[in-house]
Amino acid sequence: MNLSPRLSGIIASTATVAALVQTVQPQPAVAQKTAAEIRKIAEEITVRIDGPGDEGNNGSGTIVDRQGSIYTVLTNWHVVDAPGRYTIRTSDGRQYIANSREIQRSPGVDLAILRFSSSQNYRVAEKGNSDEMTGSSTIYAAGWFNPGPVVTERIFDSPPGRFIGRQTPTKNGYALLYVLEIAQPGMSGGPVLNEEGGLVGINGLAQIDQRTGQVDLIAGIPIETFESWQARETAREAAEPVSAQKTAAEIRKIAEEITVRIDGPGAGGSGCIVKQEGNTYTVLTNWHVVDGEGNYIVKTSDGRQHRVAYSQIREHPGVDLAVMSFT
Repeated sequence: MNLSPRLSGIIASTATVAALVQTVQPQPAVAQKTAAEIRKIAEEITVRIDGPGDEGNNGSGTIVDRQGSIYTVLTNWHVVDAPGRYTIRTSDGRQYIANSREIQRSPGVDLAILRFSSSQNYRVAEKGNSDEMTGSSTIYAAGWFNPGPVVTERIFDSPPGRFIGRQTPTKNGYALLYVLEIAQPGMSGGPVLNEEGGLVGINGLAQIDQRTGQVDLIAGIPIETFESWQARETAREAAEPVSAQKTAAEIRKIAEEITVRIDGPGAGGSGCIVKQEGNTYTVLTNWHVVDGEGNYIVKTSDGRQHRVAYSQIREHPGVDLAVMSFT
């Protein structure tokens, strides 16, 4: 949860694929669920996000889409606005890495999406309708609390609350107003669910009572704001011209220039040049190609050879990928 002395201020708590036209699909009307049922839903669609460094941004996120093995997580921009690597922890305890360069920010709104790849079957949030909520509506906001003086590790909770209404105009998209039984830093980016377990918003901003120092009001961003953003992205990409197909000869030339040969104490294999910064080139390959300790020789398309030490190779956790660099 992002804590602030007023709703207008925000204090940060903490492989791109095609944009989604309608990421969370509308569902038919269903009966209200028990608090236990909603907690189970919340646990399965909520991820924990830990930012770069010991004092990095920490927050939560919500799984809103799956395309094959690619999952999309929706969170607040202030959770992931620092450069570096972010760890996404899912309900089964597995961890996935997202780099800040791959995170997409929503213009003018405190939302962002990041993605991870997994063969696991994770639950995707089902859409609710925030326009149907009234002042008597019960809501649930889920997230991973940050450590404090008593609890020294991050813990998950999905406290219930009461919807109050909407505010207009909004700043950074925070239109939904509500109160919760518990509100803690670290909940930013987590889901706001209605009584049917449908996703109606993204939690992210809290107001402090200046007299008591306690949270007295919370704001979230309606899920429809995210859907509108994705619809605009889809329309923009559809309007972009499509590149002409290349001939087999042209593709072979490209392949020859970006592919390197890797020889060393491991299995040996090939790699792909994926980045250049000044005179330094980054090569992506499989971890099983370079998992043996020792020096490796990277041979480029011009026949030159470049030595890379094993200590300079970085393994991608949980995936058969590794990166190495040469100058």
